[in-house]
Amino acid sequence: MVVEKLLVGYDGTQHSEHALQFAIGINDDYDTEIHLAFIVQEPAGIAAPIPDEVLESLQRRGQESLLNAERSVRKQFRK
Repeated sequence: MVVEKLLVGYDGTQHSEHALQFAIGINDDYDTEIHLAFIVQEPAGIAAPIPDEVLESLQRRGQESLLNAERSVRKQFRK
């Protein structure tokens, strides 16, 4: 089996960090591309349409999580 690309759902939680570390381990064996995704689920209890400030807050959180993951990956590949 050849693994060329991996998609990792990442939200900054411990589970997503484990998934990222697993993908990095696979990369060691297969030299894969690792892609990260942060999925925003509509918050429960907020009527549609979702206010812009809520969406912007979720977007900022996603961007921060992905930047942290990117830093983690780059740091591991420098070793």
